[in-house]
Amino acid sequence: MLIDLLRHGATGRDGYLDGRTVHTLSVKGWAQFKSQTADRSWPTIVTSPLLRAREAAEGLAGARNLALRVDDDGADLDFGVWDDPRKTGAPGAVSGLWAAT
Repeated sequence: MLIDLLRHGATGRDGYLDGRTVHTLSVKGWAQFKSQTADRSWPTIVTSPLLRAREAAEGLAGARNLALRVDDDGADLDFGVWDDPRKTGAPGAVSGLWAAT
């Protein structure tokens, strides 16, 4: 069995820790997703329930008449109160994790 893992494209929120927040793909993100899936095919698509991943997967599955399964285990990490702040403004020691990147 061959499994391809694809990441959704950009959301236009560089520098943010999105976690489980609800954000859609930016124009650039849609172009990235279309580019990485253009010449590829799968019998089934499994996606995260998060809007930024699910929207892209639903569009691809619908356009190509492919089976689609939403898997709750594919959701991003739940960062709790840290979801959605700029990485540089994350509380405590967490903000230091991005200082070196």
